[in-house]
Amino acid sequence: QEQQPSNKKTEFIVSLVYNKEIYKPSNSEKIQVVWADDYNKYTASINNDGYAKIELDGDFHVYLNSIPEGYSYNPNIYNADNENPNVQIELYKVSRISKGQGTALYKEYQMSTTGVYRTTISKSLQKVYYEFRPNKSGYYVLETLVNVYDDAVNPKVDIYQGTFAYKPNVPNQAGLDSGGYALPNGFTKNVKWVVKLTEEMIGNVYTFVIYADSKNGVYPINIDFRVSYEGEHYVDDVVSKLMVAEEIHEY
Repeated sequence: QEQQPSNKKTEFIVSLVYNKEIYKPSNSEKIQVVWADDYNKYTASINNDGYAKIELDGDFHVYLNSIPEGYSYNPNIYNADNENPNVQIELYKVSRISKGQGTALYKEYQMSTTGVYRTTISKSLQKVYYEFRPNKSGYYVLETLVNVYDDAVNPKVDIYQGTFAYKPNVPNQAGLDSGGYALPNGFTKNVKWVVKLTEEMIGNVYTFVIYADSKNGVYPINIDFRVSYEGEHYVDDVVSKLMVAEEIHEY
């Protein structure tokens, strides 16, 4: 039985923001916003002024059907309802990598900085290797940014903790697939991994291995992930389960 539409509807508005400025799509860009509840999905396109507008009534998760070229965002954190109908989605620039092959230990892509990276997985069981060298003490976080509402891709991460010249033969942590955003009983379980680096650990090198399962066996798939520096103090206020890596001080 179809629900009768309620008479009172609210205007819901979404804009994209990069560097504190509204992102305005070019004429050739079509960026669709999705408002989804447990039963329905509603869509509207972002206009040339940078806004998508729709009249709705209810509580919705808000995400994008397509992302502007070269950008990423977190698809799992935005919600809107009749009291709070306006959403600003923060865009991140995808960091480019110029060094490395990404195919194995000692041939990793070299991540020069923290930031958001995009891995393309072309086939089942393919693994892509990244090397990250933290340069100051404090907390670092790796988090995958896979849409839990699409529920089509499950990202996984292996982590090797070593030095530039020496890496263990097996990962210190293998097959991580939790800690980040997931729906109850969902296929997509985002990874969130936290490490606290002490002064003595500066010089350690981390290899992040990114791979994924595709629910329908469809490839290629993109996995966006963010590596961030959170300073000397870190409280994970979003996700209750904090995965803290074991501190390894020496080899």
